[in-house]
Amino acid sequence: MHQPVEKRITWVDSKHQRKKLFPYRLVPRPKHSRREVRCPVCKKFFASSDVEEHAIQCADEKFANTVVCDDDESTSCSDGEDIGMEDTEVTITIKDVISSLAIDFKSETSIRIRRGNCFNDFVEKMSSPFMKRQSKNNALRIIFYGEHGVDQGGVRRDFFTEAIQEIKDQLFVSKEDGMLPNIELYDDLANGLFRNAGKLFAYSICENGPAPNFLSPWVYDYIAGGLGMVLNRLPEKIEDKTYQKIYKIRTEQELKDFCTSDEGIDVLSEIKYRSVPSSIKLKSKEFILRSLFAKWLNPYVPFIQEIAIGLEQYGFLQKIKEHPQSLKTLFCLHTDFDWTFDEVFELLEPDFSPENNTYRYKEINTFKALSDALSDCYDLKGEENALTLSEVMKFITGCSSKPASGLPGKITVIFEKYCPENCRCKPTTSSCDIQIEVALHYTTKRDMMIALTDACRESKGMLRY
Repeated sequence: MHQPVEKRITWVDSKHQRKKLFPYRLVPRPKHSRREVRCPVCKKFFASSDVEEHAIQCADEKFANTVVCDDDESTSCSDGEDIGMEDTEVTITIKDVISSLAIDFKSETSIRIRRGNCFNDFVEKMSSPFMKRQSKNNALRIIFYGEHGVDQGGVRRDFFTEAIQEIKDQLFVSKEDGMLPNIELYDDLANGLFRNAGKLFAYSICENGPAPNFLSPWVYDYIAGGLGMVLNRLPEKIEDKTYQKIYKIRTEQELKDFCTSDEGIDVLSEIKYRSVPSSIKLKSKEFILRSLFAKWLNPYVPFIQEIAIGLEQYGFLQKIKEHPQSLKTLFCLHTDFDWTFDEVFELLEPDFSPENNTYRYKEINTFKALSDALSDCYDLKGEENALTLSEVMKFITGCSSKPASGLPGKITVIFEKYCPENCRCKPTTSSCDIQIEVALHYTTKRDMMIALTDACRESKGMLRY
């Protein structure tokens, strides 16, 4: 039997410049000339006189997909898959998201909370054996110690509003574009406070509470899409002076001047940048920024990951990943959920007497006084000691900002007709029925404003009803 023909290959000896044929098993490894140098990017060998030019070209080709933002853009992007995901994302409303989740609103898990200690009591209840026996799909029912309010929605909104404020004060620090986790709170991280903060966010959004719209945008991006999404939306400002200095660079010469300085060389060495600083291209700016930002955000990662785990409540985290842009307004700092006078006025539904009734004219005057007072609350926002519209809406609905899924109905205005003479009674509310009751003897804006201020600031939880 004939032996199979051995495979042979052809290669060129760079030293002798002639062809040689060798059996496959005997092919010797070519020895590179001492004049040849390895490219730091592609790892191939090139003549020492050509390697510098090749390395620059090789690095530019490797990062050719990056795009540097124009002056009027606040974030940067690339041609990666994450951006394509935004373009193809199907817009969905908050109500549609909630209706698609497996929430059992007919079955409720009752938890008792102390006002002023809402979040810490919530954390304690979540880790109790009682909660472990409850279905994770149950809605919450809130009971405040020492108060007689029955939770039909309003008590719950009141609880979520106060708990989210406590989370902001306790676990986060303010920055220009929103709030970041306090990375010094390792003990709170280990004790599950950040995970329970994420869980409370999911409960609040899904159960008609306020949205936790105070996070820095990149924190939400990390929750929604991980590091890849964050690096495709580089923030303009972080607490890194070098990052901000490079971010403001707009020309190639400015970038070269920085990268050839002592500070720039140290930065490139720190991020293991392998191109030649004197020949750097403007396209490489994005790569440098991404590397610096990835290094800077590293301490925040375990805190954000814990928040994301908490958001798995009701399967809400999966909805965030499926619709990152549609749900972004729920978490990032903006004014979309702030009450405005026009929105509040549209919600007011006065319960006027019939047209021929003698009380109707007085009711109209009282309603006008209430409307004028609410308008002043909005217009005087920011002035010292002025009653704000958010305080009034917290008094009426339980939410100082608009609920994530909107109010379940209108705000009924009821008129108290039978007050005794010289009565100085204050307005009363029911956040469950979403109504406010005002006396007919308040017919001027000034008197109504005084009464509203006293009612809002002297009321203590559900004892106001």
